[in-house]
Amino acid sequence: YSALYGHEGQISCLEFFGENHLLSGSGDGSIIVWKKNPQWDQASKMAAHKGGVLSLSIHPSGRVAFSVGKDGYMKVWNLMNCTMAHRIKLRQDCHFVLWNGSGTCYALGFQREIKIYDGGGEQKSSYQFGSKLCAIIFTSNNEIAIGLENGMIHTFNVLSGKETRTMQGHERRVKGLAKLQVNGRTLLASASSDGVIILWDAETGELLTKGSDYGRVTSMSSAFSSRGSGPDKTAPPKKRKNKKAAKKKGNGGNAGDSEKGRKRVRIVQDAGDSALAASKDKGKGSKKRRRKKKG
Repeated sequence: YSALYGHEGQISCLEFFGENHLLSGSGDGSIIVWKKNPQWDQASKMAAHKGGVLSLSIHPSGRVAFSVGKDGYMKVWNLMNCTMAHRIKLRQDCHFVLWNGSGTCYALGFQREIKIYDGGGEQKSSYQFGSKLCAIIFTSNNEIAIGLENGMIHTFNVLSGKETRTMQGHERRVKGLAKLQVNGRTLLASASSDGVIILWDAETGELLTKGSDYGRVTSMSSAFSSRGSGPDKTAPPKKRKNKKAAKKKGNGGNAGDSEKGRKRVRIVQDAGDSALAASKDKGKGSKKRRRKKKG
Protein backbone atom coordinates (compact mmCIF):
# COMPACT_ATOMS: atom_id res chain seq x y z
CA TYR A 1 0.00 0.00 0.00
CA SER A 2 0.94 3.67 -0.24
CA ALA A 3 0.86 6.31 2.52
CA LEU A 4 0.40 9.92 1.39
CA TYR A 5 1.13 12.97 3.56
CA GLY A 6 0.09 16.54 2.86
CA HIS A 7 -2.74 17.55 5.19
CA GLU A 8 -2.21 19.20 8.58
CA GLY A 9 -5.67 18.26 9.92
CA GLN A 10 -7.71 15.06 10.15
CA ILE A 11 -8.72 13.72 6.74
CA SER A 12 -12.48 13.97 6.45
CA CYS A 13 -13.25 12.78 2.89
CA LEU A 14 -11.72 10.89 -0.03
CA GLU A 15 -12.77 10.23 -3.61
CA PHE A 16 -11.02 8.49 -6.50
CA PHE A 17 -11.44 9.47 -10.13
CA GLY A 18 -10.47 6.51 -12.28
CA GLU A 19 -7.42 4.67 -11.01
CA ASN A 20 -4.84 7.44 -11.20
CA HIS A 21 -6.43 10.42 -9.40
CA LEU A 22 -7.61 10.93 -5.84
CA LEU A 23 -9.07 13.96 -4.05
CA SER A 24 -8.81 14.33 -0.28
CA GLY A 25 -10.37 16.90 2.03
CA SER A 26 -9.21 17.78 5.53
CA GLY A 27 -10.09 19.54 8.74
CA ASP A 28 -7.35 22.06 7.88
CA GLY A 29 -9.70 23.41 5.17
CA SER A 30 -7.71 22.17 2.19
CA ILE A 31 -8.44 19.85 -0.75
CA ILE A 32 -5.51 17.97 -2.32
CA VAL A 33 -5.46 16.48 -5.82
CA TRP A 34 -3.24 13.36 -5.89
CA LYS A 35 -1.93 11.81 -9.11
CA LYS A 36 -0.37 8.41 -9.73
CA ASN A 37 2.40 8.64 -12.35
CA PRO A 38 3.65 5.99 -11.65
CA GLN A 39 3.78 6.69 -7.87
CA TRP A 40 1.26 8.79 -5.96
CA ASP A 41 2.27 12.47 -5.81
CA GLN A 42 0.56 15.72 -4.87
CA ALA A 43 -0.61 17.53 -8.03
CA SER A 44 -2.36 20.53 -6.42
CA LYS A 45 -3.49 21.81 -3.04
CA MET A 46 -6.47 24.19 -2.76
CA ALA A 47 -7.62 26.31 0.18
CA ALA A 48 -11.29 25.28 0.24
CA HIS A 49 -13.31 25.92 3.42
CA LYS A 50 -12.73 27.88 6.62
CA GLY A 51 -13.12 25.52 9.56
CA GLY A 52 -12.63 22.38 7.50
CA VAL A 53 -13.83 20.36 4.51
CA LEU A 54 -16.71 18.01 5.34
CA SER A 55 -17.38 16.30 2.01
CA LEU A 56 -16.45 16.42 -1.69
CA SER A 57 -17.64 14.75 -4.89
CA ILE A 58 -16.25 14.67 -8.44
CA HIS A 59 -18.64 14.94 -11.39
CA PRO A 60 -18.34 11.88 -13.70
CA SER A 61 -16.89 14.14 -16.42
CA GLY A 62 -13.87 14.79 -14.20
CA ARG A 63 -14.00 18.50 -15.00
CA VAL A 64 -15.71 19.80 -11.84
CA ALA A 65 -16.16 18.81 -8.21
CA PHE A 66 -18.50 19.90 -5.42
CA SER A 67 -17.48 20.37 -1.80
CA VAL A 68 -19.20 21.39 1.44
CA GLY A 69 -17.55 22.69 4.59
CA LYS A 70 -18.01 24.02 8.08
CA ASP A 71 -18.24 27.56 6.70
CA GLY A 72 -21.76 26.75 5.42
CA TYR A 73 -20.90 26.93 1.72
CA MET A 74 -21.19 24.45 -1.14
CA LYS A 75 -18.41 25.20 -3.60
CA VAL A 76 -17.93 24.25 -7.25
CA TRP A 77 -14.32 23.54 -8.29
CA ASN A 78 -12.93 23.72 -11.81
CA LEU A 79 -10.56 20.76 -11.91
CA MET A 80 -9.08 21.84 -15.23
CA ASN A 81 -7.13 24.59 -13.43
CA CYS A 82 -7.86 23.73 -9.76
CA THR A 83 -9.73 26.95 -8.93
CA MET A 84 -13.11 27.74 -7.38
CA ALA A 85 -15.77 28.45 -10.05
CA HIS A 86 -18.80 29.19 -7.85
CA ARG A 87 -20.06 29.04 -4.28
CA ILE A 88 -23.54 28.78 -2.72
CA LYS A 89 -24.48 29.67 0.85
CA LEU A 90 -26.65 26.85 2.22
CA ARG A 91 -29.61 27.48 4.52
CA GLN A 92 -28.72 24.66 6.92
CA ASP A 93 -25.59 22.77 7.94
CA CYS A 94 -24.68 20.28 5.23
CA HIS A 95 -22.34 17.35 5.93
CA PHE A 96 -22.31 15.42 2.62
CA VAL A 97 -22.39 16.05 -1.13
CA LEU A 98 -22.37 13.28 -3.74
CA TRP A 99 -22.91 12.92 -7.51
CA ASN A 100 -24.42 9.75 -8.94
CA GLY A 101 -22.44 7.78 -11.53
CA SER A 102 -24.09 9.37 -14.57
CA GLY A 103 -24.01 12.97 -13.34
CA THR A 104 -27.80 13.32 -13.67
CA CYS A 105 -28.39 14.03 -9.98
CA TYR A 106 -26.57 14.69 -6.72
CA ALA A 107 -27.36 14.33 -3.03
CA LEU A 108 -26.89 16.71 -0.11
CA GLY A 109 -26.79 15.13 3.34
CA PHE A 110 -27.83 17.07 6.43
CA GLN A 111 -27.87 15.92 10.05
CA ARG A 112 -30.90 13.61 9.72
CA GLU A 113 -32.05 14.19 6.15
CA ILE A 114 -30.97 13.48 2.56
CA LYS A 115 -32.09 15.70 -0.35
CA ILE A 116 -31.77 14.64 -3.99
CA TYR A 117 -31.32 17.28 -6.74
CA ASP A 118 -31.18 16.99 -10.51
CA GLY A 119 -28.23 18.34 -12.50
CA GLY A 120 -29.90 21.76 -12.71
CA GLY A 121 -30.24 22.09 -8.93
CA GLU A 122 -33.97 21.32 -8.63
CA GLN A 123 -34.92 19.19 -5.62
CA LYS A 124 -36.48 15.84 -6.62
CA SER A 125 -36.93 13.94 -3.32
CA SER A 126 -35.88 13.79 0.33
CA TYR A 127 -35.56 11.20 3.11
CA GLN A 128 -35.53 11.69 6.89
CA PHE A 129 -34.04 9.41 9.56
CA GLY A 130 -34.25 8.93 13.32
CA SER A 131 -30.45 8.61 13.58
CA LYS A 132 -27.63 10.90 12.48
CA LEU A 133 -26.23 10.50 8.94
CA CYS A 134 -22.57 9.42 8.85
CA ALA A 135 -21.93 8.22 5.26
CA ILE A 136 -23.63 8.09 1.83
CA ILE A 137 -22.90 6.43 -1.52
CA PHE A 138 -24.76 5.83 -4.80
CA THR A 139 -24.77 2.06 -5.39
CA SER A 140 -26.24 2.70 -8.87
CA ASN A 141 -27.48 5.73 -10.80
CA ASN A 142 -30.91 5.38 -9.19
CA GLU A 143 -30.09 3.94 -5.75
CA ILE A 144 -28.39 5.54 -2.76
CA ALA A 145 -27.10 3.90 0.44
CA ILE A 146 -27.00 5.78 3.75
CA GLY A 147 -24.92 4.77 6.79
CA LEU A 148 -26.20 5.94 10.16
CA GLU A 149 -24.85 6.57 13.64
CA ASN A 150 -26.78 3.58 14.99
CA GLY A 151 -24.81 1.21 12.71
CA MET A 152 -27.63 0.61 10.22
CA ILE A 153 -27.39 0.99 6.43
CA HIS A 154 -30.49 1.87 4.40
CA THR A 155 -30.84 1.97 0.60
CA PHE A 156 -33.43 4.00 -1.34
CA ASN A 157 -34.55 4.27 -4.95
CA VAL A 158 -34.18 7.96 -5.82
CA LEU A 159 -36.84 7.74 -8.54
CA SER A 160 -39.64 6.08 -6.57
CA GLY A 161 -38.56 7.41 -3.17
CA LYS A 162 -39.03 3.94 -1.63
CA GLU A 163 -36.66 2.09 0.69
CA THR A 164 -35.19 -1.00 -1.00
CA ARG A 165 -33.01 -2.66 1.67
CA THR A 166 -31.87 -2.48 5.29
CA MET A 167 -28.47 -3.91 6.23
CA GLN A 168 -27.34 -4.58 9.80
CA GLY A 169 -23.81 -5.68 10.66
CA HIS A 170 -22.07 -2.84 12.52
CA GLU A 171 -22.29 -2.16 16.23
CA ARG A 172 -20.93 1.39 15.97
CA ARG A 173 -21.53 4.32 13.62
CA VAL A 174 -20.92 3.72 9.91
CA LYS A 175 -18.13 6.17 9.01
CA GLY A 176 -17.49 5.15 5.41
CA LEU A 177 -19.23 3.58 2.40
CA ALA A 178 -17.63 2.65 -0.94
CA LYS A 179 -18.73 0.81 -4.09
CA LEU A 180 -16.45 -1.75 -5.75
CA GLN A 181 -16.59 -3.81 -8.95
CA VAL A 182 -15.08 -7.29 -8.54
CA ASN A 183 -15.37 -9.85 -11.37
CA GLY A 184 -18.45 -8.13 -12.77
CA ARG A 185 -20.14 -8.01 -9.38
CA THR A 186 -21.10 -4.80 -7.56
CA LEU A 187 -20.07 -4.80 -3.90
CA LEU A 188 -20.64 -2.31 -1.11
CA ALA A 189 -17.90 -1.79 1.49
CA SER A 190 -18.79 -0.25 4.84
CA ALA A 191 -16.49 0.81 7.67
CA SER A 192 -17.43 1.68 11.23
CA SER A 193 -15.66 3.81 13.81
CA ASP A 194 -14.53 0.71 15.76
CA GLY A 195 -12.38 -0.49 12.83
CA VAL A 196 -14.78 -3.08 11.37
CA ILE A 197 -15.03 -3.29 7.56
CA ILE A 198 -17.82 -5.31 5.89
CA LEU A 199 -18.31 -6.30 2.25
CA TRP A 200 -21.93 -6.60 1.08
CA ASP A 201 -23.57 -7.69 -2.15
CA ALA A 202 -24.90 -4.30 -3.31
CA GLU A 203 -27.84 -5.82 -5.19
CA THR A 204 -29.14 -8.22 -2.52
CA GLY A 205 -27.78 -6.75 0.73
CA GLU A 206 -26.13 -10.07 1.65
CA LEU A 207 -23.17 -9.84 4.07
CA LEU A 208 -20.21 -11.45 2.29
CA THR A 209 -17.25 -10.97 4.63
CA LYS A 210 -16.34 -9.05 7.77
CA GLY A 211 -12.96 -7.92 9.10
CA SER A 212 -11.83 -5.96 12.14
CA ASP A 213 -8.78 -4.29 13.73
CA TYR A 214 -8.42 -1.65 10.98
CA GLY A 215 -8.03 1.19 13.48
CA ARG A 216 -10.29 4.21 13.85
CA VAL A 217 -11.53 4.71 10.27
CA THR A 218 -12.66 8.28 9.50
CA SER A 219 -13.46 8.01 5.75
CA MET A 220 -13.18 5.62 2.82
CA SER A 221 -13.26 5.61 -0.99
CA SER A 222 -12.72 3.10 -3.80
CA ALA A 223 -11.36 3.03 -7.34
CA PHE A 224 -11.99 0.57 -10.16
CA SER A 225 -11.19 0.55 -13.85
CA SER A 226 -14.79 0.63 -15.12
CA ARG A 227 -15.16 4.34 -14.36
CA GLY A 228 -12.39 5.52 -16.69
CA SER A 229 -10.54 4.14 -19.69
CA GLY A 230 -7.27 5.97 -19.14
CA PRO A 231 -5.55 9.06 -17.81
CA ASP A 232 -5.98 11.06 -21.02
CA LYS A 233 -9.77 10.64 -21.04
CA THR A 234 -10.67 10.68 -17.36
CA ALA A 235 -7.98 12.51 -15.43
CA PRO A 236 -8.49 16.05 -14.18
CA PRO A 237 -5.34 17.94 -15.27
CA LYS A 238 -3.09 19.10 -12.51
CA LYS A 239 -2.28 22.74 -11.90
CA ARG A 240 1.18 23.47 -13.24
CA LYS A 241 3.71 24.44 -10.59
CA ASN A 242 7.36 25.13 -10.19
CA LYS A 243 8.51 21.87 -8.60
CA LYS A 244 11.48 23.46 -6.85
CA ALA A 245 9.29 26.18 -5.33
CA ALA A 246 6.71 23.63 -4.17
CA LYS A 247 9.41 21.55 -2.54
CA LYS A 248 10.86 24.59 -0.79
CA LYS A 249 7.47 25.51 0.66
CA GLY A 250 7.02 22.01 2.02
CA ASN A 251 3.88 21.21 -0.01
CA GLY A 252 5.15 17.89 -1.30
CA GLY A 253 2.68 15.05 -0.84
CA ASN A 254 4.45 11.85 -1.77
CA ALA A 255 4.89 8.83 0.42
CA GLY A 256 8.43 9.80 1.32
CA ASP A 257 7.47 12.98 3.18
CA SER A 258 7.87 13.18 6.94
CA GLU A 259 4.69 12.17 8.75
CA LYS A 260 5.29 14.45 11.73
CA GLY A 261 2.23 16.59 12.34
CA ARG A 262 0.48 15.21 9.25
CA LYS A 263 -2.43 12.88 8.62
CA ARG A 264 -2.15 10.02 6.17
CA VAL A 265 -4.15 8.42 3.40
CA ARG A 266 -3.61 4.66 3.13
CA ILE A 267 -4.22 3.07 -0.30
CA VAL A 268 -4.72 -0.72 -0.37
CA GLN A 269 -4.92 -2.78 -3.58
CA ASP A 270 -6.98 -5.97 -3.49
CA ALA A 271 -7.03 -9.10 -5.64
CA GLY A 272 -10.17 -8.00 -7.47
CA ASP A 273 -8.39 -5.11 -9.25
CA SER A 274 -10.11 -2.55 -7.03
CA ALA A 275 -8.53 -0.18 -4.55
CA LEU A 276 -9.73 1.15 -1.23
CA ALA A 277 -8.43 4.35 0.31
CA ALA A 278 -9.12 4.71 4.00
CA SER A 279 -7.93 7.53 6.20
CA LYS A 280 -7.45 6.86 9.87
CA ASP A 281 -6.56 8.71 13.00
CA LYS A 282 -3.64 6.94 14.62
CA GLY A 283 -4.54 8.23 18.07
CA LYS A 284 -2.30 9.20 20.96
CA GLY A 285 -1.30 5.62 21.73
CA SER A 286 0.61 5.08 18.49
CA LYS A 287 3.53 7.35 19.50
CA LYS A 288 3.92 5.55 22.81
CA ARG A 289 4.08 2.19 21.08
CA ARG A 290 6.78 3.42 18.69
CA ARG A 291 8.83 4.74 21.64
CA LYS A 292 8.66 1.39 23.40
CA LYS A 293 9.88 -0.40 20.28
CA LYS A 294 12.85 1.94 20.01
CA GLY A 295 13.77 1.33 23.63
